[in-house]
Amino acid sequence: MLDTTLRPRLLLLGLLLGAISVAPSPAVADVTGPQIVSFLNAQRAAHGIPDGIFEDPALSEACAKHDRYGATNGQLVHDEDPAKPGYTAEGDDAAGKAVLYRSDTWSATANPFELAPIHLHQLLSPFLDRVGAYETQGYGCATTMASIGRPPEAADTLFTYPGDGTKNWRTSEVDDEGALTPGATAGIPPGTRTGPTLYVMASGPGLRWTSNTKVRAASLTGPAGAVDIVTFDRSSPQVGPYLPAGAQLLPRAPLAAGATYTAAIRLQVTGDDGIPREVARTWSFTTTFAALPVTTPSPELLMQNGLGAKAACATALGFGGIRSRQGVRRLRVRTTACRPTILRLTLKRLGRTALTRTVRLKGTGTRTVTILLPRRLRAGRYGVVVTVAGARLSLSTMVPAVR
Repeated sequence: MLDTTLRPRLLLLGLLLGAISVAPSPAVADVTGPQIVSFLNAQRAAHGIPDGIFEDPALSEACAKHDRYGATNGQLVHDEDPAKPGYTAEGDDAAGKAVLYRSDTWSATANPFELAPIHLHQLLSPFLDRVGAYETQGYGCATTMASIGRPPEAADTLFTYPGDGTKNWRTSEVDDEGALTPGATAGIPPGTRTGPTLYVMASGPGLRWTSNTKVRAASLTGPAGAVDIVTFDRSSPQVGPYLPAGAQLLPRAPLAAGATYTAAIRLQVTGDDGIPREVARTWSFTTTFAALPVTTPSPELLMQNGLGAKAACATALGFGGIRSRQGVRRLRVRTTACRPTILRLTLKRLGRTALTRTVRLKGTGTRTVTILLPRRLRAGRYGVVVTVAGARLSLSTMVPAVR
């Protein structure tokens, strides 16, 4: 999916606080409605979400007209001013039923709404049946409310994103959408790096896009135990009315790299009969070995410490988390080094050094280093410091109890 540094400026129907003026974007190749819908269908199918969405040529042309209106006036807005150049009734209507973006390109591997939880949730709804979309002159549009009449599933079903068994999922994200993100309504400051949002979409007898849904219980469990999460659903203040039937689970902190997580949810849904009922789902996914920020000392500092400028040759460090199995806890670090070197690990708790380990790396290239933790090491939160060939990785992690 998308690189987690991507920051598109996105707007959502009904959440717009005011027009945002932007400089005209440079000309880029158009991405057509059929292309965007095919990308969306493939993304949904890869995670077990019903695909088969039809591209609506009339809606796509309306989106194209609104894109041109935005480019002409340098604005990303959900309506059009008849007094401004490029106004069309079709573009104005489509804009009020669509999610919008600028300065990013939709492709087979990049959805510009990946870090915009409310927008992406609408695009993943199992009730979407027809979509119009177009991207031109640096502006993009995709309808999410123009046609949401796909028949519900015959039995209660919860679809998830990421889907069950997904591999190499991102460990974190910094969400950004106008005018607010779900996390912001739960006290998470804008710009905070959290874990990846987990999406749940409900479908079943008598359910619609707007059906009431409420989280009754939800959890996320990883190698260090339970993860601190916040949930959102149709009853959530501010964002609830803009979410399709379902829920979101948001980890408050980034997840460990190269680790398997199990999510579970029990969701109350209310269909056309007005009678609440519950449906549950459990699924798992595995995170990628994404490298965390690494500090590499300057050549001058290395020389001062007698290491020499060539010491700084570690190109990547990644923390793979801690796993406990059959009474043995294993801490994993993934590193890339350009020559044989030494890896040093330090665990600190309450300001005191609790454990140190040194591993000699004989070869070069990328490898995973596994370090066994002694049984005497108490469970709890520790600071981790790893140094390899002049590079330094520092983070905080939970050491699980022996089990």
